[in-house]
Amino acid sequence: MKKYKYLLLSKDKFGFNTQFFYTYIEAELTAKNIFYSEKTIINLEKIEWQGE
Repeated sequence: MKKYKYLLLSKDKFGFNTQFFYTYIEAELTAKNIFYSEKTIINLEKIEWQGE
């Protein structure tokens, strides 16, 4: 798998975004919705990708 750079959005209990930060994760090209944790969801739009 390749490593892609995604924007992570931390949401509070009301669903508002409270933090924005970038991280590198491994994900398939076809992944549309990846949950990082219960309260954090990766933006559906890939910011940029690194590696091969």
